Amino acid sequence: MDGSMDFEKCLLELITMQMEVLDTLSPEQKAVLILDPSSNALENETTVRIIFNSLLESPEEEELEELEEFYEAFVEATEEENVKVIENPRVRDTMLNLTLMALAPQFPVFEPSDFALWFQVNLVVLLASFNPGSLVVIPMNISCDSYHAILKGLDQSLASLPPELTQGIASSREILIQRVPKGCNEIPVVGECKETPVKEASICAEINRCVVCLAI
Repeated sequence: MDGSMDFEKCLLELITMQMEVLDTLSPEQKAVLILDPSSNALENETTVRIIFNSLLESPEEEELEELEEFYEAFVEATEEENVKVIENPRVRDTMLNLTLMALAPQFPVFEPSDFALWFQVNLVVLLASFNPGSLVVIPMNISCDSYHAILKGLDQSLASLPPELTQGIASSREILIQRVPKGCNEIPVVGECKETPVKEASICAEINRCVVCLAI
């Protein structure tokens, strides 16, 4: 029993020391830390959770600002290193879920450009973990443009990720298609041509004119 208590005490002290160190880092430095192979953060869900908790402990307005700064650096670094997806599913799940939970209070006032930034840029390497449960945080009354911005982000991931990582995204998309905002048209399926009205009389008249021209 004493040994167990000593271990828990040491673990608590270690976590406290980690938090104190993290508090001195900027959001950009925390992004670099997560991607640094020497930190092993991308293989350790606990480490990622500690880093994110240090980001999300600020007041709501500051929290969003720090999260945006973190993801700006995170996206830049993943693009430089050509990272297409965070491979460890538990780490990826943790990062996506904590981010969506932090963004949830802001979603009702998000502009379409905000949804586009997050679903088409910031969360790209995490969207393999997106599933129908993730839709809970997205308001039902978002604008048509915001709805399209989210769908576009999911479609981009469906097109770029291997099939074994897209099941949750595909299921989420099917549910979103059934939640089309009032007065909003669905996005045409990629590769599908829109039906164009044809004026048969005009076409026939043009053909007849050409026949006459050829005869002359």
